[in-house]
Amino acid sequence: MEQKIAEAFPPGEYIEDELEARGWKQSDLAMILGRSRPKVNELIKGKRAITLRTAKELAAAFGTSAQVWLNLETQWQLWRDQTTEDAVARRARLHEAAVAARE
Repeated sequence: MEQKIAEAFPPGEYIEDELEARGWKQSDLAMILGRSRPKVNELIKGKRAITLRTAKELAAAFGTSAQVWLNLETQWQLWRDQTTEDAVARRARLHEAAVAARE
């Protein structure tokens, strides 16, 4: 049985932590990334997903790996969408039971 993620946090929370640790503002990160401040704010608020390009840029800005940011984004998306996964698993079990009952 697959383990469920107990709780995940939007990657934006980690971006905020990095900004705070450096004494940067969102506008500083926007300038560094070459993005508008509203787009950076959308990342931080979880309204915009971290893409491969963004992960590479965040990694360069914060001295991490792109994998860190992609993992955070993936964990967040998986945690948010667990209900869909549960529904599919439930339907699969029901289908298996129906097929077994026909045999």
